[in-house]
Amino acid sequence: MLNRIPALLMPLLLLGMYLGEVIIRNLGGKWVATERLADEIASSAGGAPFLIELLDGRICNPIQRIFHLMKAVPDADLVRFYELVSLPAELAPGQWRPRR
Repeated sequence: MLNRIPALLMPLLLLGMYLGEVIIRNLGGKWVATERLADEIASSAGGAPFLIELLDGRICNPIQRIFHLMKAVPDADLVRFYELVSLPAELAPGQWRPRR
């Protein structure tokens, strides 16, 4: 799958994967595959074939967060992203609460 990703996008994908590993190692969770193909990374510049499911059931997308950061999306602050992910589920804002 990784050999189909354009070379210019590979560093962003790897940074997102690194951020994901930091989250998993510090907060717990696991990578989960989505139905998206690696080709969508190139077309949507942030669609990711993997997400993180936290121990409390919440889902986060560190790969997409890196793409947003590179596109200068206003809410792409990585420190704030980590803070939101690390909040207990009951204190997290709506979009960060577990899906039921």
